[in-house]
Amino acid sequence: MSRSYVSRHNARRQAVILGRVASPARYDSFYDLGYELVEARSLPAVTVPIGRLLFRWSDRDIEQSRHIPPGSSQALEKRYSGVRLTGANGHGALYLASLAGLLRESVHYGTGEAPKLVLPGAPDRLREVVKAAAAGQAPAGASFFHAYRAKAPIRLADLRVMTLARLFASLLTPLGARTRFGISEQASPQMLVQMVVDPNDYSAARGLSDAIADTASVNGIAGMCATSARGDSDTGVILDAHGDGVEGTVYALFGAASTQVQALQPVGSYATFQELAKNVQSTPGFAWIAS
Repeated sequence: MSRSYVSRHNARRQAVILGRVASPARYDSFYDLGYELVEARSLPAVTVPIGRLLFRWSDRDIEQSRHIPPGSSQALEKRYSGVRLTGANGHGALYLASLAGLLRESVHYGTGEAPKLVLPGAPDRLREVVKAAAAGQAPAGASFFHAYRAKAPIRLADLRVMTLARLFASLLTPLGARTRFGISEQASPQMLVQMVVDPNDYSAARGLSDAIADTASVNGIAGMCATSARGDSDTGVILDAHGDGVEGTVYALFGAASTQVQALQPVGSYATFQELAKNVQSTPGFAWIAS
């Protein structure tokens, strides 16, 4: 990516607050990608149908947990929402997941990052923690696994890895497309996908999601779904499906901080992931991913 790229659609004098955005130029490049996808009506989207189950891990009760958290529009550590680079309020979001996404995300935020250096023959710490959580070990602290049912169709931008791979391959084919968005000739579609799901640098993901949120009034999008950036082993490789497919999906439903997401109907709360998975897999509305 060009280190000097400046957005055509999201001008600012300077970046005041970065948070997990390591590269303002990369943020700008992906913001423009997302913005122009909306303009061209080419943004991939999926619809969560009425009745579909979605899941959330939270230290609040099931009613409180369908409210977008206070301060969400000023969050520094969220991949798809939060404070803008200028310091202005961004969009807030309520984060939910599929079963596999929920397990990996709850382990990540409950235990911290996996070791940076993985030595040959060393124990796979993260895999053991994930297996223990799947088998019923309760997370640290007073947290709950909540299940919700969609009361209305929810239309979401589709940022899952397979969709992004096809999208970037198509976007980079026309002559001049790379130059238009400051993308290096050496950057493959797979490299761009990895930028979006980078576990530590949120520049690309925030650029895309901010553009989608800024155009919500014209694109009819209520949020986005994406592949969880968390693995279930120290190497980052995803090994187990945990009930709903290997990919594991996260959902961000956009809105103002402290507002209730009316499209979600509470179904039940569980003390462990094992209890949640056991109960919901036989419940109407359980499915792998949005379609």
